Amino acid sequence: MLATMRDGWSKRAWNSLQRRMAQTLASHLEPDAFGKAVGIGVFIGCLPLIGLHILICVVLARWLRLNQAVTVLAAHISNPLTLPFMLLAELAIGEWIIHGRVAILDGMGTEGTDLLSVFSRGWEVVWALLLGSLVLGAALGVSLGIASLMLWRLRGGRPARREERA
Repeated sequence: MLATMRDGWSKRAWNSLQRRMAQTLASHLEPDAFGKAVGIGVFIGCLPLIGLHILICVVLARWLRLNQAVTVLAAHISNPLTLPFMLLAELAIGEWIIHGRVAILDGMGTEGTDLLSVFSRGWEVVWALLLGSLVLGAALGVSLGIASLMLWRLRGGRPARREERA
């Protein structure tokens, strides 16, 4: 009897989870909302708040009534393969805005210049990184949000069929 109750409970829980996932994936999938979700997800993904991207995406997507899954997926623009390049680009952009030149690259390749010496500059690097991430995130977020919106409209708002995916 206990096994029957457990099986019944687990099936109900599984079915409830499936329904909620389907609702989350299908909610707010109008073209404009889709483009906004991609743009905001990419912007958040560019912020140097490693480990907080998913939480920020879910909270903002719920608050702005956007698709949570699309926002979280777009935030994965920063992943282990792209993160070092994004951090370097953000730092370079921030230093260019603050100093008018990319000071981080001054003396690169010379002896005694390594990553530790860059981060020994402390708050100067943090501010440059934050400023650069806001600029890069805004540029990528707007451009990829518009591109995804245009692509959505080009396809007529219909998802790809299995034959088209292959």
